Amino acid sequence: MKTLLAGILMLVVAVNAKKPCQVPKRSVGDYITSVYNINTDKLVMASGGKMYYDENNKRIRVEGEHEGKKYTVLIFYKEAKQYVMGKGYCYAMPSKGDFKDMSIPDNAHLVNGGRIGTASNGLYINRYTGEKDGGRGIVTVTQKDCVISSSVALTKHEGANYLTYFSMTNVSLDFEENAFDKPDECHSLPGAKARRSVGGIWENIQGVIDSI
Repeated sequence: MKTLLAGILMLVVAVNAKKPCQVPKRSVGDYITSVYNINTDKLVMASGGKMYYDENNKRIRVEGEHEGKKYTVLIFYKEAKQYVMGKGYCYAMPSKGDFKDMSIPDNAHLVNGGRIGTASNGLYINRYTGEKDGGRGIVTVTQKDCVISSSVALTKHEGANYLTYFSMTNVSLDFEENAFDKPDECHSLPGAKARRSVGGIWENIQGVIDSI
């Protein structure tokens, strides 16, 4: 019995010591994200739409709607530039902050894995926990292709504690290159300043849309 228990323990340690899978560096899908201030018990930000993610070239395209206004945001982090487009307008301005990749940190630990949903309509997933960008959280990914399904993270920013939720659905691992075509004509937005938030890759979007 002791030998059996020792073998099981060694197996568990080996599984947890295994490096996490690698999230695709290029994908497109529908997203929702929200940031909640734990100290004030208030929702800071909520957003949803479609996101194009290109880690190799450090760029993101987001299509969404804010207070009834549809918009598209192109962020090119290598150039520190972003474009905000909507009906009747196109603005170009500097982006703020560094590109936030969606990778699982190497020091993350496998919490559990298995099938969620019914036997006839389910999905095999793995859950990892770890620390990244000053926060700690849990991320759920598909066992096949390591596609992020959802993540929950606790972070601290300027003395306040935040809970950030992020989810992806209808994900494809490739997209047309013209998704990142730059607009022919864009104007500078007078007086606009990209505002930093705790929303990771969304740090440029909220302040820009509010300014329009």
